[in-house]
Amino acid sequence: MAMGIYVREVRAPSGVYFWLVESHREGKKVVQKRLKYLGTIQPSPEEFGRLKDEFKDRLLPPKRRGRKPGAKEDK
Repeated sequence: MAMGIYVREVRAPSGVYFWLVESHREGKKVVQKRLKYLGTIQPSPEEFGRLKDEFKDRLLPPKRRGRKPGAKEDK
C-alpha cells in the first residue's frame, strides 16, 4: 500500500487552515483522509517530520514499518 502523508492548505473565506492528510489509491481513485488539524500557522519542516513519523507509526502495521518494497522477510 503506497501512501503519502503531507500538509494540505485549505483556503476558506475566513482564513487559511492547515491539515495533516494521508492519501492512497483505491483502484483508479486517489483518496485523502484528514488525520489532524494543525491550525492556521504552517508547521516548520522539523515539526512536519515529527508529525509524519508519528502518524506513519500509527497507520502501518508493525511488521511493515521501515521495510523496502520487495525486501525479503526475516525468519
